[in-house]
Amino acid sequence: MQIPSLRRMIGQMLLAGFPGAAMPDTQALRLMEEYSVGNFILFARNIGSAVETARVCGALSEAVYAKTGFAPFLAVDQEGGAVLRAHERSLAFPGAMALAAATHAAAGGDVSPIREVGRRAGSALRALGMNVNFAPVLDVNSEPQNPVIGVRAYGDSPGTVTACGLAMAEGLRAGGVLPVFKHFPGHGNVSVDSHIGLPVNDAPRAALERTEWAPFSAGVSRFGMDAGVMTAHLVCRALEGGKDVPGTLSPRASPACCGKPSAFPGWCLPIAWKWARSPRSMTRVRRPSALWRPGAMCSPFPIRLKPLPTLRMRFKAPWKAGASQRRASKLPSGASLR
Repeated sequence: MQIPSLRRMIGQMLLAGFPGAAMPDTQALRLMEEYSVGNFILFARNIGSAVETARVCGALSEAVYAKTGFAPFLAVDQEGGAVLRAHERSLAFPGAMALAAATHAAAGGDVSPIREVGRRAGSALRALGMNVNFAPVLDVNSEPQNPVIGVRAYGDSPGTVTACGLAMAEGLRAGGVLPVFKHFPGHGNVSVDSHIGLPVNDAPRAALERTEWAPFSAGVSRFGMDAGVMTAHLVCRALEGGKDVPGTLSPRASPACCGKPSAFPGWCLPIAWKWARSPRSMTRVRRPSALWRPGAMCSPFPIRLKPLPTLRMRFKAPWKAGASQRRASKLPSGASLR
């Protein structure tokens, strides 16, 4: 088996958006050819009818494999309710809070219908050519003034969120797609929208372990490598020793709940920087090197082509320094640095 170059291995750590709704898409092809980007996310702008979307995903998969030698992750945000990218039939399903209410989950109701919704949605996504869904939301919406989670959460108690969220994840997995839990270490008890500000969670560690972290701990324990975890762009001071470091830039904000990234065998990625406000000192080019740490297996960017050469060099530096934590398959000694 041919040893992949460092360039291609770095490309496997990037997940990019692209502008078009048809292939060949000039930017997508350039990202593959010039930068070996190996994974893509589809937004509403990329999704048309079922036939059109299946053609886009099929052509994209073939192109990525031809250019990089790896099959891609093709991801989508399909939470249900207010967050839908595709609207075909079984993909237009209710949101988290509506599903929890319909099944009386807070009172211990049967959540198997949520599992079936997930299975049908997963099967539909897989039929379209996508294999990763950035769902379910495992945030515990305990802050009434939360401006961004709200009805996207299954409820305000960790028990309800765990029961419903894991049922949805089981369904998605049964349907053939990889579920991704979000937004660790918990976006439910803050009152600032991380799209426009930097929320700070001051809760003590013991409280977090009982509430925000409980659904993620349960999900990681049950799914292992069969799920991913998305980290949130917020400060969790219990993890950071009182420092204001966003979870998207911290090796401590790992889904192993708590500073032990090696204990989590699955796929960990930070939320895309398109949706996050960063500290002023963190420029677009400096972010990737901060993101690439043990526990961050893939970095989603709505990539602009201009900073990519510098971005690649910043990813390359820790690789050449011999970083010990790498993606699923470690770079063998003697691999090309081209």
